[in-house]
Amino acid sequence: MLYSVSFGGKIFLDKSIVKQRNRHRLFGCLMASIVSAIAVAPSQSFSAQVIEEEVFAWRLRAGVAIPTQKVLKNIGNSTDVASLFNTDATYALKEWLRVGVMYEWQEHTINFNGPKFGNLTINTFLTTVEFRMPRAKLDVHGLTWLTPYASLGAGANVHFFNESTQAGGNTASFPTTFAFRMATGIDFPLTEQLGFNAEIAWNRDSGTYQFNGADAGFNASTLNILGGIRLRY
Repeated sequence: MLYSVSFGGKIFLDKSIVKQRNRHRLFGCLMASIVSAIAVAPSQSFSAQVIEEEVFAWRLRAGVAIPTQKVLKNIGNSTDVASLFNTDATYALKEWLRVGVMYEWQEHTINFNGPKFGNLTINTFLTTVEFRMPRAKLDVHGLTWLTPYASLGAGANVHFFNESTQAGGNTASFPTTFAFRMATGIDFPLTEQLGFNAEIAWNRDSGTYQFNGADAGFNASTLNILGGIRLRY
């Protein structure tokens, strides 16, 4: 139940209300950035000049990682939505096909339905394949200023877990797991080299971890929402 309490004229909000408001602000900023990018999208004549076949592209993005389920399967727990950092580089084999590498970082707080258990840091390393819509199919619809794409990635999730002082002596150890990532997004060119990117992705991260020395299952898979810049060369 969400509520606020007032003492001496001061209002103290429930933590869940504050978290919800912070998430709304974050999503609002992300959507505002996307709308701004669309508003300043280049004209058709400008886009025609920058649609030369590129060789390399680099993206730098930030966003949120939303757990898709309870992370620890053997005990009651909850996991916060985490901040996310992502960067990737791709090389063009064809106009519609790119290969590349990606690094992604996120850190989640895991709670025992109250007391804090600890922080789970996830470093994901991936090789990727990206499929982009050919320009000829976009130009006939007047969409010369954006490029939609889909991508697949495979690699490893490397975990680090730091127990909280509230963990009550409980410990956990997480192994490196197989990472599989599916994503779709849109690139908006702003200048000849610079563009804006927005993407939504799902990353698989599950396996067996050690809880107080005993094996148990975990699933730290997330739905990721990202926005940032793209540089083309």
